Amino acid sequence: MNILFFAICLAISYALVVLAYKFLGKMGLFITSALYLIIVNIFAVENVELAGYAIALGTLLYGTIFLIKDILIEKYGEKIAIKSIITDSIAMIVFTLLSWILLLFIPVSSSASAAITTVFALIPRLFLGSLIAYIISSFIKIKIYEKFKQKYNKLYLSSNISSLIAQLLDSVIFLLIAFIGVLSFSAILEIFLVTYIVKVIYTLLATPCLYWAVKTKKQPDDLLKTK
Repeated sequence: MNILFFAICLAISYALVVLAYKFLGKMGLFITSALYLIIVNIFAVENVELAGYAIALGTLLYGTIFLIKDILIEKYGEKIAIKSIITDSIAMIVFTLLSWILLLFIPVSSSASAAITTVFALIPRLFLGSLIAYIISSFIKIKIYEKFKQKYNKLYLSSNISSLIAQLLDSVIFLLIAFIGVLSFSAILEIFLVTYIVKVIYTLLATPCLYWAVKTKKQPDDLLKTK
């Protein structure tokens, strides 16, 4: 059943990206990218079974963020894509800090508070690992994409190679920061393999959506102008 939910989640998340781009242009991509990053980190604490393996629920949406970066690079260039990384990072930092502050309030219901704390009180080490991994992998993805675009000018090649390398780096950096010394090497390796396989699937399935988005007629960009 989770496989079905995964397929539905994938289809909806990709479709929302294209629709956001079509009707809102760059602003739509900036909004969905920051929104997806926050959702990914909220659901990072929830594990689900997928094909017999446990995987963080947030991982199922993470690949969509790299699809957004592909569209931004292809349509607007490297500088705008980098601005998106900065915007995402600021949104995640603000969201996390405000969540920690709000959790300091004395609640009326202790049971409800415990549930909310579990979801929103990201362990600093997990938050730091996620943020650092995202920033580094996203910057590297953009650079690789540009190199392949200039050399081969093949959309599928630039997108898939850059995403697969970036997703690999993201997983390695996050797991080392978040779990080294906490989990055994074998446990970290298993998490890495399962997570990366899902990311690979997400990346490859995103290719048709990328072509769809690139060819989609969109509304003029009035809110975010290239400097």
